[in-house]
Amino acid sequence: MSIPEFLKQYPDIKIDLRLSDRFVDLVVEGIDIAIRLGDLEDSSLIRRHLGHAHFAICASPTYLRTYGTPNTPQDLVHHNCLRYIFNGQPVPWEFLIDKTWHKISVNGTFNSDNGGALKNTAIAGLGITRLLSFQVHEEIQQKRLELLFPEQLPLGLVVQAVFTHQRNLSPRVQVFLEFLTAYCAKVF
Repeated sequence: MSIPEFLKQYPDIKIDLRLSDRFVDLVVEGIDIAIRLGDLEDSSLIRRHLGHAHFAICASPTYLRTYGTPNTPQDLVHHNCLRYIFNGQPVPWEFLIDKTWHKISVNGTFNSDNGGALKNTAIAGLGITRLLSFQVHEEIQQKRLELLFPEQLPLGLVVQAVFTHQRNLSPRVQVFLEFLTAYCAKVF
């Protein structure tokens, strides 16, 4: 999401951005809007669908020139894979192979619970990573990262904005929610 773009349009609005994988209690923590990935359990929260984030396996041209481009997902076991950690565990990489979904056990020298750190490490030529499409869209467009196996990846995750009650949203929060919705319509 382009926070700088929003702040340029609305310089009087202040944003307190918190980046975390944990599920926050919006009421207890005083948070107006949370962005959630994936299907949500039943809750009293109001949801606004923002899009669908597809998975992306990518590496820098430098890495691929140095270590070779894997021809199949199975070849990833011979590469340095930069893995995302969720709840203390690496998230498995899944691929469509011969019309069946398979998990490939990949390993590497760097694991992180931060997509930005994984993206920057991949751009630096240190390995192959699996992120969500919106996280690497610009880098793929600029050819700083190359997409691998796009036809063999799962659909990805639903992206939703969640908040407590529509009628209680302040005008500033409503403006941000509308901006976010419009921005995501362009990205997803």
